[in-house]
Formats: sequence, structure tokens, C-alpha cells
Amino acid sequence: MNNLPHRLKTYAELAKFFAFHFGPMVNHSQNAAEGVATSDMAEDAEKFAKQLEGMGSTFVKFGQLLSTRTDLLAKPYIDALQRLQDDVEPVPFEDISATFEEDFGITLDKAFAEVKREPEAAASLGQTHRATTREGVEVIVKIQRPGVRRKVIQDLDVLDSVAAFASEHSESARNYRVCDLVDHFRDSIVGELNYRKEVMNLQTLAKNIERFPRLMTPGVHLSLCSERVITMDYIHGSKVTEISGVSLLDVDGEKLVDELVAAFLKQYLTDGFFHADPHPGNLLLTQDNRMAFIDLGMVGRLSETMSDALYQVFSGIAENKSERVTNTLLDVGYQGNHEVARAELQSDISSLIARQHDVTVSELQFGAVVMKIFQICADHHIIIPREFLLVAKSLLNLDRIAVILAPKFNLSNATRTHLKVIAAKRTVSSLKPSDLFEAALEFKELVQQAPHRLNNLLDNLADNKFRIDADVIDETALIQGFQKIANRITVGVITAALIIGAALMMRIETEFQIFGYPGFAMLLMIAAMFLGVTTIIGIWRTDK
Repeated sequence: MNNLPHRLKTYAELAKFFAFHFGPMVNHSQNAAEGVATSDMAEDAEKFAKQLEGMGSTFVKFGQLLSTRTDLLAKPYIDALQRLQDDVEPVPFEDISATFEEDFGITLDKAFAEVKREPEAAASLGQTHRATTREGVEVIVKIQRPGVRRKVIQDLDVLDSVAAFASEHSESARNYRVCDLVDHFRDSIVGELNYRKEVMNLQTLAKNIERFPRLMTPGVHLSLCSERVITMDYIHGSKVTEISGVSLLDVDGEKLVDELVAAFLKQYLTDGFFHADPHPGNLLLTQDNRMAFIDLGMVGRLSETMSDALYQVFSGIAENKSERVTNTLLDVGYQGNHEVARAELQSDISSLIARQHDVTVSELQFGAVVMKIFQICADHHIIIPREFLLVAKSLLNLDRIAVILAPKFNLSNATRTHLKVIAAKRTVSSLKPSDLFEAALEFKELVQQAPHRLNNLLDNLADNKFRIDADVIDETALIQGFQKIANRITVGVITAALIIGAALMMRIETEFQIFGYPGFAMLLMIAAMFLGVTTIIGIWRTDK
């Protein structure tokens, strides 16, 4: 019963929110899909985002998830939601220290040689404090906000109820699959609340990018990590958005961006594990001009099939092969009962990707191209897998970083170059011993089973049980066509015989004559002419 006031308040806020925004949001999205622009769309989108921000941390996170759903929302809504800030008022140091003590049985002041009481940053789920270990290592301690898990679970329960009610009573809500959206959001945010997963994500990413000398992740102090606490090395650096123009003079921005592109393509297409939220606030430019990933609360995972499909999309964009992109998205996208106008879809995609060749990142950004392609699919009522939408969101953030570090960088050329390297490695990896061994086992099974299967085949032939099911042309029409050909050939042969016969009989003098010529010869000639003319008229009138 203690949760009842909070739930009632949340229900009231959601009811007010949907009453004001759901109808306009649906109308704007439908108008955008039909190519109808309205002047008040951007204003409504800003109000939509601001009210979500005012409803608390859970709904800020929900808005950030919605910002990836180009299949649901018009572009002004996407833009407004992408600007949502996750900055909140900090929690008092004593409350944060109490959480640490609950997990480790010791206060922050005693666990570390020195702890700064003022937080480095405060977000909706946790806040960070700078500290120094007993061994003299500078670290950042990220601690979950007290009570945030309970509040998030309560908000999720309310969202579940509202989504179920809306789906039951609203066709638009069913079409938008709001229940699936809330389920996906629950999986995402509950995963973020378990900091042990973030620790594993940091370790996985560190291993996956170890061959890139300009990229790094902070080291993790496992003995000082728990489900609500992460302790990692302190990175001396600046957020990308806070770098001054003077500082950029010492940075080889193009090489750094090129390495970022290579690393993310590797994450998408080889590792199947990628940083899903690399916004400039989550990346630091270190004092030795490296890029550090400092927050891995949100990651994406791709199956091998999805990675293969994404490779086809990226290579199609980079090589200006719109048909490849179209075919791939039709294969992986969900179309329901809607019939897609394939030619129109390919035309829209073709005109878009043709414009992105040989331009700099400041003119047209690769992530923006990918997101626009997914928007085109949404306009054609194709639902793109949510993993692809996370990829597009991460690419948009890469665009922002690239514009800051190297505005003249050509992302299209870099993508083509790195895709060739990845393609070569994928070919080599497909020949690894385990795959060859598996192929050998399948071949061995084929050889072992071949005599038995051949014996069954011969038995069926002997017992007249052998059937072949084939999808062939209309045999009736085919036979009729053959009969017509045979008839025409027969008539032609008879006509030729009559003409030859008439020519031979012209030499025989008879009393019976027609037009002064032997009568029988003239009758044969007339019959030949009749058959010939009749055949020609029949061909002209009925044959195709």
C-alpha cells in the first residue's frame, strides 16, 4: 500500500500526457508518412519531450528509447527526444555512501584513501564520485541512486498497465505495438540497473578494441564492484563537446575518426556486440589524444544473421547499390499484410544513397543516411528490427563526434575501405578448422547414408511409387500449341503437294480445260491457293 500514492500520481501524469499528446503524435506521424508537413509539428514535439522529461528518470529513458523508433514517430519528435537530458539533482553524499556500505560493509571514506564529496556527474540511475584507492590509484566510483530500482519497477508496472489498456481499446495503440515497446524498454532499463552487466560490457569492449591504439576503456577494479557499484580508473580528459578549437589543433581528428569508424564496423559486423549509446558525453578525449569509452550501460547485440544483413546494407550504401539495400531490408523487415511497392521503395533509397558519395561528414553524415533509409522503410510500412534502429542511433552519435573532430572527413570512402577489410576477414574466418570439421562430418554422413537412400529410390521406382512434384507451365495450353503447329505444318505440306501436282499435270493435254489450261491441274492449283489463303488469314487473326 506504500506504493499506492506514487502509482496513482504516475497514472494521473500518464493519463494527462496521453490525453494531450497521443492524438497529435499519431496525426503528425501519419501526415509525415503521407508527405504532409504541418507548422505546429515541431512545437508539439518539443512539448512532448519536455513533459516526458518532467515525469522523471524512467520516462527520460523511455523517451531516449522512443528516439530510435523512426518507424513510429515523425522526424521532429525523433529530434526532440534525442535532445533529452539525463541530468538530475545529485543525491546527498551520505545517502550514496550508505548504498556503498550496504554492498561492501564499509563506508566510502574508509574504503578509499580519499573521496570527493561533490559528485563528478549525476544521472537518473546513478552518480559518480572521484576517489583515490589505498594503493594511490585515481578512480571513479559510480553508485546507484538509493531507491531508484524500486521506483523504476513501479513506473514500469504502470507503463505495462497503460500499454495493455491502450492496446485493448485503441487500434492505433495495437498498430504501434505499444506492449512490445514497453517490454523492450523493461529489458533495457532493468539491464542498466545491474552494474555487474556494465562491468562485463566494459571488459568485452576492451578486448574487442584492443587492436585500435587510439581507443580505450577504463580499467575496472573488480573487488570494488557490485550490482549497484562500479569502480574504474579515472580518465584524465575532456568530453568531446567541451573540447576547444585550440585543443583540436593538436589532435589528428581524421585518423581518430577513421579508427572510430573501423572499430564500430567491427563491433556491428564481426563482434555482434556494440556500444549502443556513444554520445559525446560518454566519450572522453584523453590527454594523450585517445578516445575513451566511459559508460557502457546500454549495449546492443546482433546475431550472425543480423550482422550479415547489416553488412549488405552498409556495403550497398557505400557502393551505391540500392537494389542490394532494398532486398536486404525487405528480407529482415516485417511487412505484415501490407503489400510493399518495391519499385517505389528502391527508387526512394536509390535517390538518397546516390547523394552521399564523395561528400564530407559536415555535408552529409553516414548515420543520418542509415536513419533516413530506415525512415523510408517506415513510410512504406516496413518495420525494421529494433537492433538495426539501435545501430542507427549509435551511428548518429558517431556523426556528431566526427563533425567535431574532422568535419572534412569522408565517411563514405572510409566505410568502403573498412568494409573490404572486414569482407576479407569474414571469408577467411569461414574457413576456420571448426567449420571445415563440421563440413567433413556432414560429408561423412552423406556418404554413409547414400547407399540406403539409393536403395529406397530404386525400390520406389520398381514398385511404381516414384512421384515428382513440379511447378511447370500449363500442359494443356502447351499441347494445344503443339497441335496447332502440327496442323499448320500438315496444311503446308498438302498445299505444296497440290502445287507440285498441278505443275506436273499442266503438261498433260486434256479436253477438260479451265481458262485454256488443263482442268485437273487448275483445280489442284485453286485448292492449293484456297488452303494457303485460309492458313494465312488464320495466322493473322488468331496467332500471337
